[in-house]
Order: sequence, then structure tokens, then C-alpha cells
Amino acid sequence: MKTIGITGGGGFLGWHLRAYFLPFKDIEVVSINRDVFNDDAKFLEVLKKCNVVVHCAGMNRGEESEVYKVNKGLAERLLEFINKAGTKPHLIFSSSVHIDRDTSYGKSKKEVGEMFLNWGKEKNAPVTVLVLPNIFGEFGKPNYNSAVATFCSQIVKGEDSMINAEAPIALIHVQDVAKKIHHVIEKKEIGEIRIGGEKTTIGAVYEALRDFHQEYTNYIVPQPKSAFDTALFNTLRSYLPKDFYPQKLSPKSDPRGTLFESVKHRGQGQTFFSTTVPGAVRGNHYHKRKLERFLVVQGEAEIELRKLMSDEIILYKVNGEEPQFIDMPTFYTHNIKNTGTTPLTTLFWISEIFNADDPDTYPMNV
Repeated sequence: MKTIGITGGGGFLGWHLRAYFLPFKDIEVVSINRDVFNDDAKFLEVLKKCNVVVHCAGMNRGEESEVYKVNKGLAERLLEFINKAGTKPHLIFSSSVHIDRDTSYGKSKKEVGEMFLNWGKEKNAPVTVLVLPNIFGEFGKPNYNSAVATFCSQIVKGEDSMINAEAPIALIHVQDVAKKIHHVIEKKEIGEIRIGGEKTTIGAVYEALRDFHQEYTNYIVPQPKSAFDTALFNTLRSYLPKDFYPQKLSPKSDPRGTLFESVKHRGQGQTFFSTTVPGAVRGNHYHKRKLERFLVVQGEAEIELRKLMSDEIILYKVNGEEPQFIDMPTFYTHNIKNTGTTPLTTLFWISEIFNADDPDTYPMNV
């Protein structure tokens, strides 16, 4: 069993690292939150059992002098207590391309990386400094974590965005960063490693997010052209308010009966339906990239969603008398239960054809 400690485990990258490692049964992840980090005894106890420490804790924005002081102080305290623990974990630091800029944030990242590498040489311990491009993904904090988070929040709220359309930017999805960190751990890669990203412009990113939102809120599932576009679309969906669902459909009726359009999609995917006996539950899994739609066409049901590592359950009550769909957000485990007295018929649509070698379906009870 490998134990990975993550400083800043409740932050954007820290949370996604924990989510990434959830399915791995041979890896124990310890979130070193602020309470643990600042408690000498708890901090020491945790560090003694860690084979790997990923240092994500830090300050991105604020007063220049404070950003520098906080980031340097966090790193110094981490090394102090690793030394007290008498261990030599594989220390991985999430640095940034901002080390090339003359800012307090960039200077703090650069100096912390050098400090860690020097410690590794002195102690003969493995140290990896990952110089990362701009990170984006689900649940990022607007006006703090990334421009993508800010744009998503503003677009969903109908607010104007101020953009420098021609400005170049390199972006990487946060789960790709997590995957790279896992690779570094497994392959024991050390030293400073620069990670590339998707090279684009601020304007292109904003236009893609705006177009995704326009289509999706008009009942059309857009067709992402790449894995990068899919990540942008799922990031945008994570900023939709909870009451965005269920989305009611508009049945078209005539003497022959009633018709409704269940999915309008510009790409491909897979459609299927199920029957569920009273009291039975389907689902209890989550996805990292797929969009899955639930649409009850007959019977009564409750659909539950829970964000990973959260206790809050979102409950939707639906029935076939009033067709309405709910699209499952990424990183939310979900299920559907027949709460009626007759068989439940549900139509499902998912954004890609099932691939047994890469199912993107992770079992977890709501």
C-alpha cells in the first residue's frame, strides 16, 4: 500500500488528485488540509507514513508581498517537518510557468522549486518539480484558479467578460495533471519537468465556451472536436446551478399520440432504455468525461447525485407523465430508483459508445 499525502487537498488541484486516485485500491491518499498542516503533532504523524508528498498548498492571488511570504513559508514548514519525521518521501511540487515572470507569485514558485531540489540533493531524496501551464477543470474558483473558471461562471450567469482575445495561452485539464503526477510516481521521474499544454488564445477559449453554452441551453448537445474541447464543455457544465435540472421537454401531440425529442446531439453516442422493478436502484457510479442523460418515460423515480468526497445529496423527483431530462455532471456519483408501484421505463443516452477497455465508469454508492 502506497500512501500519498497531498497538501492543499481541499483546493482545486488537491481535490482533483484525490478524485483521480479514488479507484486505486493499492493507494491511500491523505488530504493534508490546513488544520493538519498547522498542527505540529498531526502534521508529523501524517508525514511519517507518507511514501509520497504532493505539495499543492499555496496562494495564487492577493497582495504581492503576502503571496510570496505565504508560499515560501508553506514550503519551509513542509521541509522542516519532513526532516523531523526522519523520512525521505518522493516530494512532488506543482510549480507553474509563472516562474518565468517577474511577479511575487512567479518568484515564490521558482524559489520553492529550487529549495525542494536542493533538499533532495542534500538528503539524497527523490524530488520532482512539475512546471505546469495554466490548469483548468471542473469546480475551479472564478477569479482565482483560472480564466476558464471565470469565463464559465460569467457565461452561465449572463455576465459580460473582459477578454484579451489575441492573448496566447497554454491550457491543461486538471485530470491530465493528476495523470502525469501518477506517472511521475510510478516511473520515479525526478528533477524539473516542464509539462506542455493545449496552445490556443483567450478569445478562442471564450468563444468555445460561449458557443457550448448557447447550444446546450437550447437543448442541443454540442459536438466537441477533441478531448480538450470535451474537457472545456464538462468544465462549463460544472458551473450550471443545481436548479438547471430537470429540463422539461415539449411534447408534440396529435390524434395519433404524443412525440417528444429526447436528445438532440451534433455528434454521436449511444442510446438505450431499461425497465426497473419497484424499489430497485440502477447506477451508483460516476464518470470523468462522459455526459449521461436520464429520461424517465414511464413510472416514478428519484434520481440522486453526490459530488465526490461530499456528503451533500442532490435529489430530483421525476415521472413519465411530464418528460424531463437530467444530465449527470462529471465527478458526481449518481443513481436512479423506482419509487412507484409499477415498472419504471427509463431512456438513457451517453455521449460515447461503451468501450470495455476504457469504460469511464467508476462504481461508487451515492
